[in-house]
Amino acid sequence: MQDQANVYLKTSLLGKEVPCLVDTGCELTLVSKDLISRFTYIEVRPSIRHVWAANNTPVRIEGEVRLPFELDEKCLWTIALVSEDVEEVLLGIDWLEANGCVWDFKTGKLCSNGQPATTLSRCDYIKCRRVLVQECQEIPPRSQQDVTARVTLRSVRDQVKDIIVESQQLRPGLYVGRTLLPPNHRDLKVCVANTTNKPQVIPAGSYLGQAVPVTVMSDVETNFRLSASNSDGPTDRDESLSEIIQSTLKDLSSDITDD
Repeated sequence: MQDQANVYLKTSLLGKEVPCLVDTGCELTLVSKDLISRFTYIEVRPSIRHVWAANNTPVRIEGEVRLPFELDEKCLWTIALVSEDVEEVLLGIDWLEANGCVWDFKTGKLCSNGQPATTLSRCDYIKCRRVLVQECQEIPPRSQQDVTARVTLRSVRDQVKDIIVESQQLRPGLYVGRTLLPPNHRDLKVCVANTTNKPQVIPAGSYLGQAVPVTVMSDVETNFRLSASNSDGPTDRDESLSEIIQSTLKDLSSDITDD
């Protein structure tokens, strides 16, 4: 996926190239917990700061770090908050002010401390929003259960809308059911089915799928589109459900053979 609207700075952190999103909608700079975990010697200090997303839900803060970002061969020490809720480095207003940044919106040029900065109008790739397990949970044998999940944010200014997570197999005998999720990013419920004869543990942070935006239709629109789709043959949902049923029957057949 590519994005032409957002502006990234081409920076590096301890020898690793790290594109940073310039986020004027965020007062404080944020970095993803996944990025910080790659550098075991970076000290994460406690923080009392609070950050809220555009949907007025709190962004979880793990702590605070001081990072030596390099921009055009110049080291810019940066104070940032660490969060598991964001996917990228978000350079907030605090960073822009601390580094004397001037952004010419007409030309798209950004200057830092009086010097033009190397910007990327398109990041090499934009990370998809992911649906992850929020808390470790155990699914009993031959049952389905709602798993508490969270959805990552690309920016705190993103207006989160209705999304779904598609059906898929997590591992043999363990399946995610297609689930419509509300416009929040934490404390969500995703249906997971365990078709095996043993309990299945899903650790916190496990990947459940991508967050796919959807439009919730009215009853009139739904009835009309369902009528049209029924006349055209099987739908994507039918095919997805069929795949899960076939996989489930295969698991059951395998268990009976083993017994």
